[in-house]
Amino acid sequence: MLYIIEKRDSPEAHRAFLPSAETQRLLEFFKKDIIMDGEDKGKKMQMWHLNSDVSAVSRGTEWAFNALLISCNWYFVPKKQKDSFIEKFNEVKGLLDDFTKPHSVARG
Repeated sequence: MLYIIEKRDSPEAHRAFLPSAETQRLLEFFKKDIIMDGEDKGKKMQMWHLNSDVSAVSRGTEWAFNALLISCNWYFVPKKQKDSFIEKFNEVKGLLDDFTKPHSVARG
């Protein structure tokens, strides 16, 4: 698994970064392995974006990258169930926060 972590000031700044020469060189390096939009699903890696500042540290917690384990989860929720998913997630997210203490949880 490969994490490419960047922090941009805005979605516009991120969109400007995507066509840059440095980004294109990186994507060229991985193009045989990463599934791009509409490509063959037989490739080994998928690319995802986390719309969250993973470098942020909440009051009373430690930086997530000091943890012994980092877990990234992706939930595929049909549009018609999105509101109920968010409602249920908000009900139970404190369990995750309590479990990971003293480390922070990044969500996005």
